[in-house]
Amino acid sequence: MLVEHSFISTLEPAEVLELSHDLLLAFGFEPRAVSADRAEFGRGKKKPAQFSVMEDLPQSCIVPFARARVDFSAVLQPFHKAKTEHREFLLTIATTLEAYVSSENETVRATIAMQKVQELQSIEQTFDDSVRRKKRNRRIGCWVLILALVLFVVALFVLGTIFVR
Repeated sequence: MLVEHSFISTLEPAEVLELSHDLLLAFGFEPRAVSADRAEFGRGKKKPAQFSVMEDLPQSCIVPFARARVDFSAVLQPFHKAKTEHREFLLTIATTLEAYVSSENETVRATIAMQKVQELQSIEQTFDDSVRRKKRNRRIGCWVLILALVLFVVALFVLGTIFVR
């Protein structure tokens, strides 16, 4: 899933990239490539697994800055079809980055960052809970199937001993 978000900033490129760096670090991203007018960040594993929690899914963000315009793009690679939690997660990062870079007050920036980190953790928790439920339901299904097979074998054994006499 890909989300692109563009906004205008009156700050210098170095300031925009520094603020982006600070915010994305708070969200758990690590810098992968940084230049004078572009920064790339990522987190998660290289390939998505079937029952991955949100932070293990491959995610990357690119923050290019050109002539006062920031064209932010974020990618999240789910195992199957993208869910609403994935979209909400990426949109929250994009809108938070704009608010964070556009704000001139340090206190407001800190407040925005803390609120959005908590919001992202809530989105991740919701997604992770659904993944855990799916894992548990699959395990229960497997145990029920194994139990049914064992009961079937026992029933065949009992019926075989009854009719052999």
